[in-house]
Amino acid sequence: AVEEARTPGVNTTGLLDRLALAIEEARRPVATIATVADAVQEAHDYLEKRIEGNAEGIWTGVSALDNVIGPLFPGRLMIIGARPRDGKTSLALNIALNAALEQPRGVLFFSAEMPKDQLALSAIRILGGLDSEALVRGTFSDLQWEEWQHQCFRLGEAKDHFWIDDSAAISIESLVPKALAQARTGKVALVIVDYVQLLRTSYRGKKNEQVAFVTQELKRLARVAGVPVIALSQITRPSKDGGKHDDEWSGELEEAADVILLLGRKAEYEWGSDKAEPDEAPRAFKVVKNRHGREGVFTMIFDKPHLRFRAAETT
Repeated sequence: AVEEARTPGVNTTGLLDRLALAIEEARRPVATIATVADAVQEAHDYLEKRIEGNAEGIWTGVSALDNVIGPLFPGRLMIIGARPRDGKTSLALNIALNAALEQPRGVLFFSAEMPKDQLALSAIRILGGLDSEALVRGTFSDLQWEEWQHQCFRLGEAKDHFWIDDSAAISIESLVPKALAQARTGKVALVIVDYVQLLRTSYRGKKNEQVAFVTQELKRLARVAGVPVIALSQITRPSKDGGKHDDEWSGELEEAADVILLLGRKAEYEWGSDKAEPDEAPRAFKVVKNRHGREGVFTMIFDKPHLRFRAAETT
């Protein structure tokens, strides 16, 4: 850090933020060196809690996904990757609402793409089953307006379990101290970041190296704060001439992530297709990495007007 500070033109704000995180990590009261007996005891206690159903963790609320990966435990990083408009923000918001309202656990949502009022509108669409047409046109029936008011009140009641930071140009060096400060209150049990490629950084390097650095910092945040972190990642669409997908992000993110989930649409509705995707469209959920469990592939239906996911019907 001293050598970096001497570099001409270095971003001193970002450097100071990284030093603050390093100091916070050094001050942790948890011992980093332990006997194997201590480790075995912790593993035993963890398994006992799992058997009794008392293990600390956050469920996504998507049953098929929970059946594959189980709950999200403190210190773990989950990456949700998808192309634009394939539902990654909607899925993250569904997970956040389930955690904050149903479990209930504290959620800190960093939205670098969508302002907080739009995020709240999306949340109310999910909770109340209100479609986008009613919101865009402002044409509510009496029943819809009553439902809207009810869900506004319900979401407002979650003020002690749901926080949003919609800083549009936030850096990873600023995000981490903010998240740590909230985590120190003991109220935050889950951090969600939307999305990795929008986070700025003072780290100098190529784009894929910056993505790798940001991801490693998010993993470190999960461990220092003692909470699970869900980070969304954008996968660039393939070129119209059938060129290779831009999948370079995956190698950079895979190393730090504990769980990687990829969302994908059916091939017939892919980029370049002349077929419009229906309002209720299948989404392939692919758990391509699970450091602590099994991987798997299953299909969900993405109800786009209401931003909800439901199980696909089996025949």
